[in-house]
Amino acid sequence: MAASGRIAAAHGTSIAALCCCRSCGKFRMIFWPRFHSPLKGVRKSFARQDCSDLLVRAHLRLGAPIIVVWGNLSTHSTAELREYVEGHDWLTAVRLPPAAWT
Repeated sequence: MAASGRIAAAHGTSIAALCCCRSCGKFRMIFWPRFHSPLKGVRKSFARQDCSDLLVRAHLRLGAPIIVVWGNLSTHSTAELREYVEGHDWLTAVRLPPAAWT
């Protein structure tokens, strides 16, 4: 475990997370780590597939439909991810307006 921690620290790690709340008041944090490859030309950030994997993991764990509220991250606004959301009836995505973060 210590060796993998050193490797991740040396090359970088990103974590995407969902804070989930059910109507009964239960909260849950679901996250998806991404360990960056030291190779040149390899993506060092989350891609559409990583986002969809996180959403599927959350849906399976919660066993309920999901409503996602997204900001203006470029990964969230891709046509591929928009099509993915539209293709799954258990998933609804709401985009915040650009000024919502200020």
